[in-house]
Amino acid sequence: MCRKDVIQLTRNTIGDDYLIADLHGNAQIFNETLKKINFALGDRLFMLGDLFDRGENSPEVFKKIMEINQVYPGAICVIRGNHEDLLLKTVLFLGKKTQPNDAIEEGLRILISFFRNDGWWIFKAPLIANGLFKQILSHFRKNELTRLFERLADLNKQLIDEIDEIVTFAESLPYITLVGNLDSAEEIEKAFVIFHADMPFSDKELMSVLNGSGTLTDKQRHYCTWARESDYQSFRDSGSILGFCGHTTWYHATSPVRKSTNTCNLDAGTYFTNSIILVNATKRTVEYIANPGSPNVVPHFDDKLQALKKHLMQKPQHSNAPAQVAQRQVCKKTPSFNEYSDAIDNAILDEMFKGTGGKIEGWRWRGIEPGCITLQELIDYANQTVSNNFSRTMFQPKAPGEPTRSALRAIGTKNTRPGEIRIEQVRRDFYERMAGDFDITTPSSKK
Repeated sequence: MCRKDVIQLTRNTIGDDYLIADLHGNAQIFNETLKKINFALGDRLFMLGDLFDRGENSPEVFKKIMEINQVYPGAICVIRGNHEDLLLKTVLFLGKKTQPNDAIEEGLRILISFFRNDGWWIFKAPLIANGLFKQILSHFRKNELTRLFERLADLNKQLIDEIDEIVTFAESLPYITLVGNLDSAEEIEKAFVIFHADMPFSDKELMSVLNGSGTLTDKQRHYCTWARESDYQSFRDSGSILGFCGHTTWYHATSPVRKSTNTCNLDAGTYFTNSIILVNATKRTVEYIANPGSPNVVPHFDDKLQALKKHLMQKPQHSNAPAQVAQRQVCKKTPSFNEYSDAIDNAILDEMFKGTGGKIEGWRWRGIEPGCITLQELIDYANQTVSNNFSRTMFQPKAPGEPTRSALRAIGTKNTRPGEIRIEQVRRDFYERMAGDFDITTPSSKK
């Protein structure tokens, strides 16, 4: 995967887009949230960073995300928060063999911050890790650097078995994701942008970054993941694209709505309230979810819940008219159903993209740049999507050994009963879904 700091996903035209923030290892409330969503084909859940730390079940949260995305590819989309940032820096420092003194001091600050935020979950034996960490601090005070790195190596050996997979996942996360496009006033109204703490630039610069390298500066990355209310700058205005973030809990935030920048904060302090705010960005609704038996914190949040609901129901006057925003260059031609049908055929795809080193040059898929997705990945995605669309995949034959070509008897999709959907509908529905997932550009075969 070609990771970028800033990515763009297509607007959801099949299912609903949901958002939650700052889960912080609370696997119980995550399961309650998933029950409430009850994923159907096309539904997506955006998690606004800080999946880990503070809660007791960070590995379980990670495993659940992986399981769901295995069944529904791309159903859960995550952006990077400051705790993912801390995790990566901590693991990087633990793997160091030697470093200059100033880098050691900075690394120890990161370790201290990580452990203060209950980062002990990354170790198999937290008590042993705690003892090693105290030794590391002692060696640093005594300037015993050789012994310090020996203890760092010992601490590194205590990391949980899944740490490499978790680190790879965290490294792949973007800082900012734009969902939708800015081709028209209607599209702008339906679009939204997600980030963890605050946006480091305006909508116009966002599009400029997307059209360019998709990379942030170190300063922008830090601001995007760490900014607090006292740090906020006026990069955006009340007419900006609707933004969603977390980072600052509702107990500490002045308001969940930053009207001056059209931004909604969804951090309910999940790790200590045992509750979460679930937003349906498609329908613009808000729901408060708590674990059964947890103390009811709704009275404390009632005014903020109402303020959030009111803001989402308002129709904002966007300051970014389509002509004022730099647009991404994609082909405007909508391929016909037959073109899509042909495109998914292996032989034709092979011919279209012959000489491209096995990489599909002319398709852009969920933020992955052209040339970074293989033909087989596309085919696998097609098969998985069709499979997930149905409760069963067995055809009722018209005769022994002969599959039906008129109606699927033992298959059901959404609210359609078995026997009521034709194969042509299945194919058409699938290719319409493809149209939502892909920006079609001209294939550029390498000679």
